[in-house]
Amino acid sequence: MKTRTYRIRLSELGCEAFLSCNFKLGRVSHSFVPHGHTQFVALLLADRVHPATLADVLDHSRTRSFSGPTCYYVGMADISEDVTYRMIKKLERNRTIYKTPGAGELYVAGIAIMLDATDDDVRAAYKLMHELVSAAV
Repeated sequence: MKTRTYRIRLSELGCEAFLSCNFKLGRVSHSFVPHGHTQFVALLLADRVHPATLADVLDHSRTRSFSGPTCYYVGMADISEDVTYRMIKKLERNRTIYKTPGAGELYVAGIAIMLDATDDDVRAAYKLMHELVSAAV
C-alpha cells in the first residue's frame, strides 16, 4: 500500500471536530486509529451522500467554521485521491455547485458528515476502507 501525506487546514473548532471523529471511529472499531484512517473514512462517508447533500454540507456555515489557518498533515492511502476525484466529478456532473471544491474542502466536509454519521455507517465505511486498501496492494 502506498501512502501520501495530505494537508488539511482547520480552525480550533475543526480540530476538535476531527478529534471527535477519530474518537468515534476508535470507539466503533475498538482500536487505536491513525488520523489518516479517520480522514479516509470521513471521505468515504462523504462520497456516499447525494451530490446535492454534499454541496449543502460544503456550503454550510458549520462546515466553513471547521476550516482555518492551522495546517495538519495526515497520511492516507494514495487511493484516497481516487475517492476525492470521484467526488469532484460527481459534483460537477450533477451541477450542484458553482465552484469546484478543492480536496481540502472535501476533507472538511467529510469531517462534518462523519460527526453526524451513525455508528453503523462509520463501521461500514471503515470496513470499506480496509477492503479498498487491501485491493490496492
